[in-house]
Amino acid sequence: MTFDYTELIDGIVELDPVVDFTPTVEKWGVCLIECFTGRFPGSKVVFDIKNSWGVDCKVMPYSNRWTICRFKSFEDQEKVFEGGPYMAWGKTLMLKKVEDDTMFGDDLFLDIPMWVQFHNIPLCYWNPNGLRKIASKLGRPLYSDQVMNEYSKASYARILVEVDVRKKPVFEYHVKIKGGGGGGGGRSLFTKGLL
Repeated sequence: MTFDYTELIDGIVELDPVVDFTPTVEKWGVCLIECFTGRFPGSKVVFDIKNSWGVDCKVMPYSNRWTICRFKSFEDQEKVFEGGPYMAWGKTLMLKKVEDDTMFGDDLFLDIPMWVQFHNIPLCYWNPNGLRKIASKLGRPLYSDQVMNEYSKASYARILVEVDVRKKPVFEYHVKIKGGGGGGGGRSLFTKGLL
């Protein structure tokens, strides 16, 4: 790569979203950023977890806290992203998708995906609409797990929710049911985070 000098107007760097922009996936590929809660357990642990995924990917160290994992396809990325949580030595491996506006900094993992169990949901609301609204109380719902998708367990719904770690965790909240149908005027839901 070679560069030319750019004359700045009033000393301000101005980036053009048409001329200067390249979609992240074109240069970096299909990636996930990985970071462990607590101290970094070492590269061997990262590679052991990577090998357990059963997909072809390349691990690139970024810093002593983070690594970047590059996948061959979006399908492989989704399989790994949805397959968690991944744990080692009592620490959870947090995963974040690389997007066009991703920047490495201390706030990168303030919104983290977290598997949450939702208890006490009336079965008539175990559908994408009802569960999406219920999970939105905690953050941005992303996916449900395979067990829930197949309705093979009725004791709780398990959903991956992107949660803002700066907010106080919610372990119980009330859900109002319009018109009082479907099991009464409301329910108290209990949540259990798996991070």
